[in-house]
Amino acid sequence: MCLFYIVVPIYNVEKYLSQCLDALQNQTCQNITVIMVNDGSTDKSEEIAKSYLSDLRFKLISQENRGLSAARNAGIKFICEHGNPATFSKSYLTFIDSDDYMSLDYISSLGHTAIN
Repeated sequence: MCLFYIVVPIYNVEKYLSQCLDALQNQTCQNITVIMVNDGSTDKSEEIAKSYLSDLRFKLISQENRGLSAARNAGIKFICEHGNPATFSKSYLTFIDSDDYMSLDYISSLGHTAIN
C-alpha cells in the first residue's frame, strides 16, 4: 500500500482552509499524512489548522512568512526528517493549495494513476 504525503502551504486563507482540510480528512484513501505549513498567517488560519491536529495524520509546522516555495520546502524537510525512510520507495508527494479543495477520491485516483 502506498503512502501519500500532502503538503499544504497556508497563508491567510481562513475563508477556504476548512473546506480544503475537510476534503483531505475525508479522502477515500486514508493512507495519507498531511503536512500543513502555516507561513506566518495573520488571520485565523493557524487556529483552524490546529483544530485538525486531533487527526494523527495531520501535522502542523508554523514559521515566519517566507513565501510559498519556502513553505513547500519546509514540508519536504519535515517529511525527510520525520518520515519512515523504509517506506519512501512506496510513497508519493503532492502539494495542495490551501484555498483549493478536491473530490473525495482525489488521492485514490492519483495513486491509481501513479501505480499504473
